[in-house]
Amino acid sequence: MSDTEGGRPKLAGQTPEGWDDDPLSLEPTERWSRRFALGVRILLGLATVWLIWSVYDYLSHGGFGLNMDDPQGYGTLLLSTIVFVILLALEILKPLAEPDAKRIRSRFGWVSGLATVLCLAGIVLSWVMVYGKGSEETALGKLVASPAQANQVLHKDLPNAGAGYTRLPTGVFIQSIEFKGTSDVAVSGYVWQRVPKGLPIQPGVVLPEAGDAYNTTKVYEEKQSDGTLTGWYFNAEIRQLFDYGAYPLDKQNVWLRMWPTDFNTNVVLTPDFAAYPPWKIHNLQAMDGQLVYGEWNPDFTGYSYVNNQYSSNFGYQKAAGISGSSTPELYFNVGLKRDPQGPLYGQLIRWLFIALIVFAALFLITVDEEQREVVGFTTFEVMSFAVGMLLVIVFDQNAIRDATGARGVVYLEYFSYALYFMILMVGLNAMMITAKARFRFLAWGGNLLPKLLYWPGYFGLVLIATVLAFF
Repeated sequence: MSDTEGGRPKLAGQTPEGWDDDPLSLEPTERWSRRFALGVRILLGLATVWLIWSVYDYLSHGGFGLNMDDPQGYGTLLLSTIVFVILLALEILKPLAEPDAKRIRSRFGWVSGLATVLCLAGIVLSWVMVYGKGSEETALGKLVASPAQANQVLHKDLPNAGAGYTRLPTGVFIQSIEFKGTSDVAVSGYVWQRVPKGLPIQPGVVLPEAGDAYNTTKVYEEKQSDGTLTGWYFNAEIRQLFDYGAYPLDKQNVWLRMWPTDFNTNVVLTPDFAAYPPWKIHNLQAMDGQLVYGEWNPDFTGYSYVNNQYSSNFGYQKAAGISGSSTPELYFNVGLKRDPQGPLYGQLIRWLFIALIVFAALFLITVDEEQREVVGFTTFEVMSFAVGMLLVIVFDQNAIRDATGARGVVYLEYFSYALYFMILMVGLNAMMITAKARFRFLAWGGNLLPKLLYWPGYFGLVLIATVLAFF
């Protein structure tokens, strides 16, 4: 099976230069094995320190469980754990300990597969963390869920702790929500208001962000012992700025901003909590149970107050109330989570299929010139193939940007950017293999190293992007 050259054994069929088709020989293995083992042990020691620090940091933020509402330290803990496990696997398996080609391929293959699975698991776990977190943070202003909370906010934010202000209980019931585009949403339903008896106040609710702010239809009025109840139906198209940066794991807040009819009086709208059961934001109160959400899943409903400052007094000589920027404005918030199945099953499956084809191309790139002629996969053909794959991804990426209207990068695009990088690396690999100058790390194992690094590299890039985007 082998002979000797210069007192050192070598595998049969190996050329003097060591550029045969399977140069996993004793010569490079002996030279690399000690350095590789030492490097792994040093990195494993550093990874252990990093992991211990990450565990301590994560525990200091509230325990070892998955706290979806406060995932501080999760990203660092996830990355340090994956790096530690990969290095530990290299230390245990010792793939270069023996100069056996089959053993080397097998053990490096197991480590590559483990790294890929760990990165995939980290991505999926991150998705669970992100999607499981409530969307209350998207609500505008200060959420209130009871009369006591509303009184506390108004006592703090109204001039003179609210002395001299009339409070009008106002309620909302939503019957439909429909996204008309990336920044337009149509909302319809009922709004009502209670005006205390004896007060010369014109009942009414203005939706200042709607296309027609005063377009409400009066549908009922009832005289009650303590005042008058009036209800209106509204159908408003509202233009709002949504953040699609986390697409397809994004969460949006559709809100109704409400003013009293005469916004130059000391009148403040308050949530009519008496018209609902005890308010719990995740019970989706004030929403029609038969409402169709399309690609969205409802998460919460809630009233809130926002202090808006205006650079105008609207022409009033004595601005008061909202026109004087002194009255907190009442908002009704509807928190929505996008159903990620459509985008994930659409673009991601197609991109993973492209990634698989690009990976298969690595097996057509060979250091053997005779085999290269048989395969017929030249450097030019590799580059043409790469350009074709890039065009498919570019079209998909443009479709994502058209669907979201995002001004910056959205999360799903990181999968395409990682794929761009891998396609570029495969193209460079083909050029380096066919170049006159030999690159020993590529010839080792017949271009084995790029094949081992492909999937961990791709999913590792996506995992890092996921951690940076969400944690």
